[in-house]
Amino acid sequence: MLAVYGFSFFHRTAVPGTIFNELQQELNLSASAIVALGSVFLWVYGSMQLVAGIAVDRWGGTRMLLWGGFFAAAGAILFPLADTPGRLYLSRAIAAFGDSFIYLAILKEVHLLFSPRRFPALIGVAQFAGLAGGMLAMLPFERATHFFGWRHALLAMGSLMAIGVVANFLVLPKLKHFVPHTTAFTLLPVWEILGNRRNWPIFVSGFINFPVYFVLQVGVGKKFLQDFVGLSSRQAATFTLIMMTASASLCLASGFLLHLTGGRRKPYLVGAASLVLGAAGLLLAGVLCQAGAWLFLTGYILLALSNIAGPISTTMMKELNDSRHVAQALAVVNALAYFGVAVLLMVSGAVLDLFQAGAEKTAMGLVIYPAHAYATLFAIFTGLAVITLTATGFLRETHGTHSSSLPTPSE
Repeated sequence: MLAVYGFSFFHRTAVPGTIFNELQQELNLSASAIVALGSVFLWVYGSMQLVAGIAVDRWGGTRMLLWGGFFAAAGAILFPLADTPGRLYLSRAIAAFGDSFIYLAILKEVHLLFSPRRFPALIGVAQFAGLAGGMLAMLPFERATHFFGWRHALLAMGSLMAIGVVANFLVLPKLKHFVPHTTAFTLLPVWEILGNRRNWPIFVSGFINFPVYFVLQVGVGKKFLQDFVGLSSRQAATFTLIMMTASASLCLASGFLLHLTGGRRKPYLVGAASLVLGAAGLLLAGVLCQAGAWLFLTGYILLALSNIAGPISTTMMKELNDSRHVAQALAVVNALAYFGVAVLLMVSGAVLDLFQAGAEKTAMGLVIYPAHAYATLFAIFTGLAVITLTATGFLRETHGTHSSSLPTPSE
């Protein structure tokens, strides 16, 4: 299951960030149209989260991973074979539909198969598996694109994902542990989750923290390093690889870190919001002061470290909501996170297009956007980080205790 998730995360992060310039050159599209290849995926993925959460709670993680993996692999293979922008967008939508089931299916299986005290560590392992796929989408994918072209590289990865899905079809049906707690397919638990005031700071954090990180990681981060800092494609991909590696390492260590701090959750989410604010402010200052590459690498690493919020907030959502509807609770915060990414990707494309008149077009057809475009973008990120830092101050510590044992917010 983790192998399929790693491949799905690869395809989620490889486009458009790592091959932004290659896509713009070949397809002759605007920045907004290029980032739309990412935002279309994310709108579909986010929209499907609530449906996927209900389906996983109703039919179990193993069955829904097989269902989602089939469509995810199909979309991954169709994308490099597409010959028009419309078909590219359609294949991304198909992959997003399938991907929407995979992560929640794994979380459900972890919830069913392991004790609650193992949950944070195993979620960290699951997120590490995904981010490992994301690491392949950085420098390794950039090098494969350089030697073989982006279409051949993506077709190879899509084929490997299909093999992984087939392997799961052979193995997962042997698991017979899932017993549905209901035969209904209802949104009522979702309304309870949305109405739970303890969840609200996590919703705000998820809608801002992860999107700011992810948009730099897979959207405009590599493009910025090439346009403003003057790095080569290989050097810029190395920066984003370092960023993803730092994020993956911290997610893997999240269970151990929670143990060191006596199971306290809130300090990590407050710290993550502080890292986002510090990183965004540093990137903005770097553009305004024409800083060197080292400062931007520092900002990228700080953003990557803020991703510790992922496994911690996932654990808190499990603890703050009805355990029968764990997939739906995690689906809500996951949906908000990817809606946030989709919105910020659209904003990023619109900001770059706003400064199109001041952009430089090279003889090879590359578009180099001016410093003011990126300064505007980082200023937006900084403002959003202030909001999420304020929201995390209202979090209620759980110490690993389920919500039924916690006092109500009014108390």
